[in-house]
Amino acid sequence: GVITLLISQNQVASQFYSVWLILGVVFLLYLLWGPIVEAGQRNSKLRAFAFSAIFDGYISEIYTREKIENRQEQANKSGQLELVENRRTWIFLELEDEDGYMGEISFPMDKSHLSIRKDVRIMCIILSNRKDFSSVNAISDAWIPNQRLWVGTYPYLLRPAFQELCQRLLKR
Repeated sequence: GVITLLISQNQVASQFYSVWLILGVVFLLYLLWGPIVEAGQRNSKLRAFAFSAIFDGYISEIYTREKIENRQEQANKSGQLELVENRRTWIFLELEDEDGYMGEISFPMDKSHLSIRKDVRIMCIILSNRKDFSSVNAISDAWIPNQRLWVGTYPYLLRPAFQELCQRLLKR
């Protein structure tokens, strides 16, 4: 963006000045607004559901699985192509409440996640298109209050506000 703006300044007398200027502004706006637009698109997926509720339950099962993040072919020292896979360990938490299984949340494993145990209380937002929540369509990022730990792949919630709300519910 900066480079195209500098080129446009050198092309003031040229007929392409306005093209370079527009390109520079577009590139700069993309850098500034691109992450905001991407976050809006991710959040809009959750806004599509008609009903939401605070889920207060526990972790019924924990397991890990290796996921392939990307694959690429690369030549080795002898010139032969070999497939190189980048793997990452993901942790899966199955969530339940007094009524039974609710859903699953998964995210890339981190050192802070080693302390997560079964039967620990967990709170999140669940979303559904059915008023009785007989089928849960989406689960937001989750908070484990005893460990003060957030888990999930993407921060959908305004975390301080959700923590305060959960603390009020826990005091009751």
